[in-house]
Amino acid sequence: AMTFNLKDDADGTAHFAVAEVSLSLNTQDDDYAEKSTQISGETGKEALIKEIVADTLLTYTYAEVKTKDGQEELKDEILEKVQELFDSDFIIAVNISANYQ
Repeated sequence: AMTFNLKDDADGTAHFAVAEVSLSLNTQDDDYAEKSTQISGETGKEALIKEIVADTLLTYTYAEVKTKDGQEELKDEILEKVQELFDSDFIIAVNISANYQ
């Protein structure tokens, strides 16, 4: 699990998320064979994906991510950015299991 900071709320309390993040891949996509190997490993983009997650979470407040709609919006925004990073849509979903505090 990784810890990510959240955007400051009006309550003045620093909030954060302890989260596990995973990606769902379409193994039938034309880009899968080539680009799936670029996710992790020495030449992988795992660090860039973590940076996208951290940067995106920083734009959400605790109140926003506590709602189902806020969590879906967060996952959709991260998915869009990760697909842009790989210039492909072989990544079909971002899964976040988090404890927001």
